Amino acid sequence: MTKQRKCWAAQMGGCSEKISREHLISRSLFPNPTVLVEGYDWCKESRSIGIDSLTRKILCARHNSALSIADETITKLNAIANHPRIGITISGRALECWFLKTLVNLSIGTDTHIGCGMAESLPGWPPPYLAAVAFSSLRLTHSMGLYILNCEEPYKYKQGEIIFTPLVKDNSIGGALFGIAGLYFFLSINPGATPTTIGDMTPSLIFPPHVRAATMSHRPIWLDFADKQGNVARMNIDWTMA
Repeated sequence: MTKQRKCWAAQMGGCSEKISREHLISRSLFPNPTVLVEGYDWCKESRSIGIDSLTRKILCARHNSALSIADETITKLNAIANHPRIGITISGRALECWFLKTLVNLSIGTDTHIGCGMAESLPGWPPPYLAAVAFSSLRLTHSMGLYILNCEEPYKYKQGEIIFTPLVKDNSIGGALFGIAGLYFFLSINPGATPTTIGDMTPSLIFPPHVRAATMSHRPIWLDFADKQGNVARMNIDWTMA
């Protein structure tokens, strides 16, 4: 990788000279110093990794800072999951950008294409379209974007645990399954292919039956969270917010 391509958003223009150390997954999500990760060659099995070592110099300081709204949004969602309260609204676009930038962060340097059939795609590097989406210059269309899995059973959530599993076919990442804040999300970056179920899309993927069979809802407008006492609070998701 050349010096000019150390920042994965370089194609957006406006890079600063300093390359910053980017947390591959937002540091604010973890109350403990370790994180459980799975996916790709280095963590095909669930693996505990020190969060402060889960960083890479893959963004310049300016572009890293520009993604702070996405980090703030996922931090708010995670806080509500751990301490449910009513009257909270978050930006759907910022939430979707967080899942996309996290997928990109975790895919940099692999031998797979990020996204399916996208122009100017190179293995292990986001194509221009996805870089523009991550920075809110464009939106995901053609059935791509964030989905919520409608699981019949709750995700057995451990505070500070993030599940990440990319779905790879024909050397391209078509999306990724995330387990976060007590919910399962799927981010699709396969244009024109409406996700069905995890079990249909990846028959060999080992997940509980209720996860494999769960239907998906595109860009949900609310999420419900319950505390240990069973009290439920609803978070609204506004897809018109910047």
